[in-house]
Amino acid sequence: MARTPAARRPPPDINASGTDPAGGIGELRDNETHRIPRAVMALQGHVDFAVFGNEHDTPDGTAIRDYVHVTDLAAAHVAALKLLETGHAGDPTYLVADASAAARKVLDFVPRHSDLATVIRTAWASHQKAHPLRSR
Repeated sequence: MARTPAARRPPPDINASGTDPAGGIGELRDNETHRIPRAVMALQGHVDFAVFGNEHDTPDGTAIRDYVHVTDLAAAHVAALKLLETGHAGDPTYLVADASAAARKVLDFVPRHSDLATVIRTAWASHQKAHPLRSR
């Protein structure tokens, strides 16, 4: 598979996932299209769930997703703003969605909620409130 030069490549797809760990704020859309909330809603009996696509250069042909918990994403934005306040000039040399690489190095940021178990646990807790389990 040919690689596109970084200068012409679209920005990486950051999949903000999970919900407020305290359970106060969650996701609610009329037509849910995001994978994790849709998977949770499928477990609750509200929607069907399927993964589409087979054209990618991966073992099963589906896209590999990079998820970051919304709490970590917010904290990284705060860290970036603090960095800018110190006079850090210019555009980033590189821009990546990997919460474990650039954010750790440049912002001295460590994600605390982006492990898959936490993302799913917080999404599940929120969706249980927003979309109660349907009897089958």
